[in-house]
Amino acid sequence: MSITPRSGGFTFVNYNATNYASLVLTMVLMFIGGTSGSTAGGVKTTTFGVLVLNILAIFSNRYKTIYHERQMPARTISRVYEIIFIYLAIIFSSSFILLITEELPNNNGIEYVFFEVISALATVGLSLGLTPDLSHIGKLVIMLLMFIGRIGIMTVIYAASRTAKLDENLIQYPEEEIVVG
Repeated sequence: MSITPRSGGFTFVNYNATNYASLVLTMVLMFIGGTSGSTAGGVKTTTFGVLVLNILAIFSNRYKTIYHERQMPARTISRVYEIIFIYLAIIFSSSFILLITEELPNNNGIEYVFFEVISALATVGLSLGLTPDLSHIGKLVIMLLMFIGRIGIMTVIYAASRTAKLDENLIQYPEEEIVVG
């Protein structure tokens, strides 16, 4: 059952009959997705793994993320946070649009909307049955999510940021420490 939420393309269980814990776990597995280089959607297991390693390094009060005596480059760590943030931003903004434009059937909560949105963005194909009842705007949002999920978050980021950039190595700005957290 852990393979299905990672773009298996089929389902073994009726997700409408499962409890909330199963739905949340399925959404987490859809969010994480498959391994880099595969056709699976989601943020990829390697991205999630680097995120976990970096968080563990932060909790250990270390400034470097190290795994098996290899240090992760800062640009990789930065890219991981970009991917996770943009992925979550797309999920929440799309869900918000659907919650505004759609009328949920009786006995269906917002978990139905989040399940459909994450499934579409992760190109999984699972559904709780909400998609056929969506309005034209809702179906358009789901189609856009499937398109973004298929071409990949990084492709969307690069396409959206195709402005002329200065070479960051040519200009050095002074660093400033700020208090965060």
